[in-house]
Amino acid sequence: MATSLPNDLLYMVNTISGYTTNVFRLQTLSTNKLASNGAQQCTVSLPVTGIANMKSFAMHADCRTYGIPAPASAPGSAVFALLPKMSDLIDRYGVAVGGVALDNQCSHINMIKTLKDNLYKSTTKFMSDDRVLDNATFTPVNPSDPWAGTHKGQNKHLVKNQWPGFFSESEPSYLDLSKVPEVRMTLQIANRSVLPVQFEGAVLGSNTPVVTNDNFTNNCEFDLDSIYFTIEMISINGGMLEELNSRIISERGQLDIPFKQYNIFTTDSNSANSSLRASVSTMSLDRLYGVQRNTTNVVDPAGPKYISYNSQQAPVPVPDNVSFSHSLANNTFISDGVANYRFTVNNQPYPQYDADLIDGFHLMVSGAKRTCSKDRGCLVGSQGAWRENCYASVLTLNHSDDVRLVSGMNLSAINAQISYDTLLGSNAVGNSYGRQQIIVSEQTSLLRVSAGRSVSVIA
Repeated sequence: MATSLPNDLLYMVNTISGYTTNVFRLQTLSTNKLASNGAQQCTVSLPVTGIANMKSFAMHADCRTYGIPAPASAPGSAVFALLPKMSDLIDRYGVAVGGVALDNQCSHINMIKTLKDNLYKSTTKFMSDDRVLDNATFTPVNPSDPWAGTHKGQNKHLVKNQWPGFFSESEPSYLDLSKVPEVRMTLQIANRSVLPVQFEGAVLGSNTPVVTNDNFTNNCEFDLDSIYFTIEMISINGGMLEELNSRIISERGQLDIPFKQYNIFTTDSNSANSSLRASVSTMSLDRLYGVQRNTTNVVDPAGPKYISYNSQQAPVPVPDNVSFSHSLANNTFISDGVANYRFTVNNQPYPQYDADLIDGFHLMVSGAKRTCSKDRGCLVGSQGAWRENCYASVLTLNHSDDVRLVSGMNLSAINAQISYDTLLGSNAVGNSYGRQQIIVSEQTSLLRVSAGRSVSVIA
């Protein structure tokens, strides 16, 4: 017979003695201003000692966009540059510990973040924290705003505090910086093609200018000014945690810090019936994502209602969705012309049948272990939003998203051959236009910390 009682019946208190916390401001090592037509990289270093809350790491900046004024010959033709999410303005970042790279500085990390947010983030989080700090939803231009009047753009102070990879997806999230060499992060902003626009006199999402502006040639710009970073540092009982970590290294010889990293593979295709192959070697392949983005500049009534993803254009309307009403073209994932899909890993098909689009949503939900959950969901709120803006084929290979449980497919001894195939249905509507096909691999790696601040990476 069990003798323990539920917590709600017990009088109990847990105590951490000598706990202190504070937040520190970190300046960049180079420039504190990045611009689409200027400096595009900056670097920041973490403190060299203390306990850092890696999940608190944040980038602060004044984010500003610059549109195209109406020429005298075409009054009423101004093109306003809208401000997307701050996360959309970051193309890649890489982390190095004592000069040892923890990742391959995966490009399109802005797209990967949006892809995962669509599938796994709750609407409550997105419409509150992310909307305030990251500008998660588009705001129409306010013509009476002084910045819009002068620069034909928008201006907000924003905070980016979610970093796919080592900073946001490592455990323990509190890193003892006294046990590792200097931690540096270098980030690079995206090019100006990520900027959405709103044409003067047109509603948000309309891709047809009321009056044509011949000076608009995808040449709206943006910058991030007055950049600085912040991080929370803690202490427990005058260095007790640091002493405990030293003892573990002395007894075991090492500390292992698991973290997520990503790889991206792309190809261009002129048909929904296409295939993309990739090769991955990793100790734990956790997930594969397959998506497509439109690359044609011809708006087809039977296909996407927008032009190539890498063109400045109006935000793309999302049909019947309960979270966001428009998506950035750069982060719009289409399914037009696709009837079924399959992944293959080392000649083994996943799943064991050709899944259709709604099967794909079910398999994503099942892989996230939320089939029977009553309080979890995602940002996709309709089949229309899933098919036209957010479609992703997802293969889940790990048991849990707890990064400390390394449970994905072990491919460390071989280079796994992966393919993602999309299959054309009997109805070829939406098939005959160009698209970029993408595979994103999500995997778990280890940062191994040994005595004398020695580190190595097990990918």
